[in-house]
Amino acid sequence: QMMPLKDESDLAMAHLSQPAAPVRSHATADRVPCSVVIAAKDEAAEVGECIASVRWAEEVIVVENDSSDDTVAVARDAGATVFSHPFTTIGRQRNAAIARARHQWILVIDADERATPVLREEISPVVRDESRRDVAYRVRRRNFFLGREIRHGGWQRDRPVRLFRSRMRYDERPVHEHVVADGPVGELAEATGRSQPNVSQ
Repeated sequence: QMMPLKDESDLAMAHLSQPAAPVRSHATADRVPCSVVIAAKDEAAEVGECIASVRWAEEVIVVENDSSDDTVAVARDAGATVFSHPFTTIGRQRNAAIARARHQWILVIDADERATPVLREEISPVVRDESRRDVAYRVRRRNFFLGREIRHGGWQRDRPVRLFRSRMRYDERPVHEHVVADGPVGELAEATGRSQPNVSQ
């Protein structure tokens, strides 16, 4: 018997963890013309569900390095284009994938994140409207620990630039990498969901 959901954090996590069909199962007419970029190493347990959560994108690219698990196979089975690239910094990994992207808009998401259908509905008109002034958008990340959303300690201000024009790149510093935007930056209302590992792991 399923336990009842107690509050909105439980509801959010339940929504984000719902299984979804592989990328290739979605009809082409329903796809959003953007390229999703995912950098991953040893993420076989996460990357499949991550790709499934962005199955609405026309292209999903996974850049991996030195994975010792089934990351590559899982990502390919989920419908993503996968390639390997030597790791120096996460910014450089993402830039290598962006350079291969077919579309003018890039959405970057981590393997342990999940996009929602609401995020799709918000991104779709953005990437189809050439008259928009903003060249990049911040996307709020909802961080969870032990099934509860973290709403303090600065986590609630976690709003990195994740949707942007494909001409832009990340800086390649070792930590705190960010997209170097060449114009106005907006912010989307919807968030992605991100789980923190159990303290026992």
